[in-house]
Amino acid sequence: MITYITLFYLPLSIKLFRKIEIKNYLRFLLMFLLVLIIGLRHEIGGDFFSYANAGRIGYYKTIDDTLLSLIYIISYDYLFLGIYGVQLICSIIFIISLNIFLSSLKDYELGLIIFIPVGIIIGAMGYLSQTIALSFGMLAINSINRKQYINYLIFILLGFLSHISGLFFLIFSLAYFKFNLQNAIKASIIGAIFILILYSINKEEIDRTIYYYLGAGQHLISLGALPRYFFSIISSLLFLFYIRKRIVNSNLKRVNTIFSLLVIILLPIIFLSSTFVDRINLYLVPFQAYVFTTFISLLRHNYIKNLINSVVIILYGCSLLVWLIIGSHSQYWLPYKIFPLQYCI
Repeated sequence: MITYITLFYLPLSIKLFRKIEIKNYLRFLLMFLLVLIIGLRHEIGGDFFSYANAGRIGYYKTIDDTLLSLIYIISYDYLFLGIYGVQLICSIIFIISLNIFLSSLKDYELGLIIFIPVGIIIGAMGYLSQTIALSFGMLAINSINRKQYINYLIFILLGFLSHISGLFFLIFSLAYFKFNLQNAIKASIIGAIFILILYSINKEEIDRTIYYYLGAGQHLISLGALPRYFFSIISSLLFLFYIRKRIVNSNLKRVNTIFSLLVIILLPIIFLSSTFVDRINLYLVPFQAYVFTTFISLLRHNYIKNLINSVVIILYGCSLLVWLIIGSHSQYWLPYKIFPLQYCI
């Protein structure tokens, strides 16, 4: 538990320095540390043994998540690093994407703190393929905000090849369109055709996902889904009623408006399928980081800025602490173990 709590408060130490050169150096060291902590974890996360067994029995050569399968092949058949090589490659992809995304925010360190509980500890240290999809999703969001449309489509494709849920970020293509009835009809028709094609190609995986997360096969209940979703709800309200009218970049405004409306639409579903919404909430962490860092930067008085900044840090810290202590699945993360230390022991 000490490892996770220390990791949460490490970014605060960077704020003590004013010189950008020192900050950049410390950020690099922290990101390098994160690569090791995420990549060399041993028996951490509820799916660790499933991922390890996939490599042990050669199942990785047939899994649907194309990019993850490729990473398995590189690690097992060429680098001979096993599951730890897979985790390292995935962590490098994630940390590079995270660094690019955080660099676009108003407050790098606060954004990182917001990512740590769900985005890094639960997400990056728990789910390999979804984490790669989130990585390319962050790059896709950055691209569309900068009006780099070709890059956006490339990252969407890479996200989809990482995990089927990577298609979540395709909804931000609506930022291309002016919102009127004619364009809405066109988008609906194109979307319906695309979904039908996708379903015909990957019917079994989509049926399995719907069965276990939305259908009769639901067997997991995310007790902490609603408390974690609280941050997305607050972010949505802050953006719609305070930040939105102060944004000049039209794409940035549209993308985060879509984020906000999605949060509101998904809220009722959390009472029907908490696990489904909890997994989607992983993809909402970039939205939370953007909203809170932007909101604080827009405040005029330093006292209020420091106060809100402290409140945000305390709330995310409390959410992490509560999950570590009473979380229904946190035992899969405790105690933290790292390869090769515990492996050799």
